Amino acid sequence: MPTSSNERADRSPGGVIGAVFNVVVCGIIVVALPIIALTSGHDAAHIAFAVAGFAIAVGLEVVFVRNLRRQLAGRRG
Repeated sequence: MPTSSNERADRSPGGVIGAVFNVVVCGIIVVALPIIALTSGHDAAHIAFAVAGFAIAVGLEVVFVRNLRRQLAGRRG
């Protein structure tokens, strides 16, 4: 029988340390990706890549922060 996502969140690989690692690494990517893309050129392709990469990284960051909050809530009670 399938389990709910809340039950699975407490058993995810890496636990809280893995969730913190994901948040930190993705936060670095959110900052670094546009900087790297825009320092290598200011033509339309570089700007489009920076914007698209930033949007994807922010979306992942939201997912990772949500997962971290679930992990921490699962530890409390």
